[in-house]
Amino acid sequence: MADKKQATEKPEALAAQKLTIGRVVHYVEANGTSEGIHRPAFVNWDYDGKEMVLTVIHPQKVYSRPVKITPQDEADKKPLSWHWPERE
Repeated sequence: MADKKQATEKPEALAAQKLTIGRVVHYVEANGTSEGIHRPAFVNWDYDGKEMVLTVIHPQKVYSRPVKITPQDEADKKPLSWHWPERE
């Protein structure tokens, strides 16, 4: 059974979580028919707290994508941004 506290976490609480190597996030695709689709990804490199590299897991491939840390987007979840995974 899911923890109700986790299921109702607000964007502010999620934004307060520390982003570290090995954490799982969602990356929002920006290309073609995949635009807007959330893909699981994990942080595999952090450049001085300003940019990170995500390893994105796509059904047909696995690839790394450099992403600026600032695009964390818990509210709008726009393409080329990342956010913490939604919880049910």
